[in-house]
Amino acid sequence: MKQVVKIFLLLILGTLLMRATCGKPKPTEEIMIKAKEKIKITDKVYYHNMSITFDGDNYYTINGGNTDYSIINKYDTKGKFITSYDLSLDGRTIFYNPADYEIYVKICGTDLCKVNFVDETYDTELSEVFTNEQSSVGISPVNNTICEFNDGAVTKFDITDGEEIDTYYLDNYSTEERFNCSMAASNEHMFVWGNSPKQVLIYDLDGNYINTVSLPRAGFGYSLSYCNGMLWIAQDADSKENLGKGSWYGYELQGLE
Repeated sequence: MKQVVKIFLLLILGTLLMRATCGKPKPTEEIMIKAKEKIKITDKVYYHNMSITFDGDNYYTINGGNTDYSIINKYDTKGKFITSYDLSLDGRTIFYNPADYEIYVKICGTDLCKVNFVDETYDTELSEVFTNEQSSVGISPVNNTICEFNDGAVTKFDITDGEEIDTYYLDNYSTEERFNCSMAASNEHMFVWGNSPKQVLIYDLDGNYINTVSLPRAGFGYSLSYCNGMLWIAQDADSKENLGKGSWYGYELQGLE
């Protein structure tokens, strides 16, 4: 009996020594996503810096806030200004669609327009397809899909005919005006604002939460964009009929697979 008690005590002592040596098991840590600034573009506009896109050769930005004072600015890959186009489009989102090599604008309203830079005109491609006039949308080039975010609801449309593909809801998004209707999308991810103008939530294209990234600076609510492998935000010009200087910042999201 004494031998059994001795063995039992030795086992307890061994367990205590192992805990003292190894410590408590550490919880699994969420992979950190770091936003590394890769490029800054100074963008002179009327009213507000709304959106940026990239067609493989050049960047294009669009402003918004007034139809009569709305322009698209063109930049080279280093952010050097090339030219402006006066199209009278009160923009919310500008994006390049690699499926047809065209650039589109989601206006302040519910229409989607296709830009003709040669004639400085546009055609309405999809009429009354969006839910929120103020929403800035994302495009997922991999499946030719537009994504609109509106107060928690993500609605997917086919860009060719405007047919609704799917609708689902996200959690933890910002509920503040200008932040609760803005999103960006890539081939694999969707991005919406979190609970501060420096925080962006990352989801897969099915709406499953992946991670959160903290940006080095605050962004203008409507400006959230994704192009050329980078997440973009703008520090807004907040001007009126006189050109004001805003800044676009492109971030590489390190650690995001």
